[in-house]
Amino acid sequence: MRKKLKETSSTPRPHHSPISPSHVLTPSPSHHLTTSRATHGFTLIELIIAIVLLGIVAGVGVNLIMPIFTGYVDTRTKEYLFNEVKYGVQRMDRELRMAVPNSVKVIDSGDGIRFMKLYSGNYYEKPKGKTKNYLNIFDNCSNILKIFNPATNTTNDNLTVYVTKPDKIYNTPKYWYNASKCYNKDNITISNDLKAQSPYSRFYVIDAPMTFFKESTDIFLSRDYDWTTYDGTENSVDHYKLMSYVNDIDFNYEPGIPQKRNGVVTISITMKKGTTTLNYKHQIHIRNVP
Repeated sequence: MRKKLKETSSTPRPHHSPISPSHVLTPSPSHHLTTSRATHGFTLIELIIAIVLLGIVAGVGVNLIMPIFTGYVDTRTKEYLFNEVKYGVQRMDRELRMAVPNSVKVIDSGDGIRFMKLYSGNYYEKPKGKTKNYLNIFDNCSNILKIFNPATNTTNDNLTVYVTKPDKIYNTPKYWYNASKCYNKDNITISNDLKAQSPYSRFYVIDAPMTFFKESTDIFLSRDYDWTTYDGTENSVDHYKLMSYVNDIDFNYEPGIPQKRNGVVTISITMKKGTTTLNYKHQIHIRNVP
């Protein structure tokens, strides 16, 4: 039994070999670089390259976006200018279409235009005999005259008969007449004898003198002034602003030919706001049969 125990205790122990120097662990170069970069950040050259690349991307982006933004602003500005000029020209069109025939006159070298606005018109019977300071009309005075008091048969309207040129209104007052009375509802007494008879037996009642004109970059409207003294552009006359941002305007009037074609007013306007411009042209046909 002792023998067996001895054999058991004599079991060989595992052999441990000595550690060689080649097996000693040392940090690798790649591990050292990674740790260093995480600790100290980017190098100066890397930062410069990143900034240059960002600048290139930003420059390209700005060049792509700016034309779109500029085009949008330009479109909105042109839309605003178009609405501005459209409103002003529509008002001019509406008023000029009601001009007394041959009363339209361009002033201020094309920067303005004046005319007599028509209130009404009718036919009359040519006076007989030597007395010619009355008009026997084919309607009631209350339907034709602008100012009329039926209780006293009085009026204070201004009439025109056979005006063939604007100067016959503005420079020769004898071609327009002031009405004072209306007898028998259809017989108008005028201030002086008729200077000329209308071959069409027509007369027109003046509503008011009107003027459109440019001052600085605005278009103004004046009306109800004394046309025998003023042309409507004076500071003493009340003005109403019609439109703004007008860089240039030109009124042109081509008289018509009776029984053949109407007169034509051409309005050429250049609108400008900032660096945006808009050109607009409009024509208005004017009655010209006196």
